[in-house]
Amino acid sequence: MYRPQRLGVVVLAVAISAAPAAFAAHNCSTTCSQTACSTDCNETDLRSAVSIINTCGGNRTLAFNAGYGCTINMAQTSTTAACTGDPEANAVCLTGSNIVVDGQDLVLFNYSGTGRCASDPAAAPQPALFTLKGSGNTVKNFTMKYFPEGIHIRAGNDHRVEGVTNGFICEEALTIDSTAGTGHVVTANAFTGNTTAEAGRTCYKNDGVTAGLCGTDKAIQINNCGSCTSTIDNNLIDTIGQPVNISGGTHTVSDNTTTGAPTTCSQGNCDDVCQAYSVQGGRANFSNNTIQLCKFGIRVVDAGSALVTGNTMKDNYVAASRQRRVLALAARSTTPQL
Repeated sequence: MYRPQRLGVVVLAVAISAAPAAFAAHNCSTTCSQTACSTDCNETDLRSAVSIINTCGGNRTLAFNAGYGCTINMAQTSTTAACTGDPEANAVCLTGSNIVVDGQDLVLFNYSGTGRCASDPAAAPQPALFTLKGSGNTVKNFTMKYFPEGIHIRAGNDHRVEGVTNGFICEEALTIDSTAGTGHVVTANAFTGNTTAEAGRTCYKNDGVTAGLCGTDKAIQINNCGSCTSTIDNNLIDTIGQPVNISGGTHTVSDNTTTGAPTTCSQGNCDDVCQAYSVQGGRANFSNNTIQLCKFGIRVVDAGSALVTGNTMKDNYVAASRQRRVLALAARSTTPQL
């Protein structure tokens, strides 16, 4: 016979036995012989674990003693496992190679420092969650919010950002910096802009002074990185001014889905909720993306160039594309709805 009360006792017993009591903060060994280890859900233990992994040169997967989920408040003031000398100096810095930080879809990183949720280049250091150096490093399967500088890929090749959710973006959710290398993958992430900050939190407009909605500027920013390359695919990027903005390098942007302002939008700048996937420098290959209710679907200006094939761009406020140097344009688009 099914007895809900007794089942509840059994589940509770399992939960207690599965709790991370066996771990003392983290179990990342300094002997460098591990391929995997775990950390408790707090900033101090996370930084200590990453520092050990970096010292060992990487080659380890770091998971979390999250149980049924946890929130990690990140003040981003520590220098342990930090990128000393970088603009985002207090980020959790991966300097080894082949490191995987896996939130297992259970971890929420919450920025709890004093930096404003704004574009503020004068701030020093600029608070970011992770900075990726070394080579072949991966951060995946977690939620983050209110980090002024998000995640940075700053140096090295073949880094991966996967399964990250951010609905409270400040400047950008992810930046590939001018010093980044080649072969980066940004996949299966969910970034949402034009959201209202939660009670007790404030997001700022692009002037960095006036309070406003979160995530109005960019989701993914690729700086003028010369020969850097990346693949940006299968992401959901909604209601943000520029879902992807490219200033240099060569990039493949495919199978992403973006929706701008809803058809019921009543604010005065509905066409600016999503402006366009933009290429201002370098080259991008756009294929099989679905871009709806944005001012332009894809915009290529200045020194940028693009190959645009097989995309679906519909209900654009102004045009499916705006370009100066497009090598090929074969986009499926409906008539703009003004």
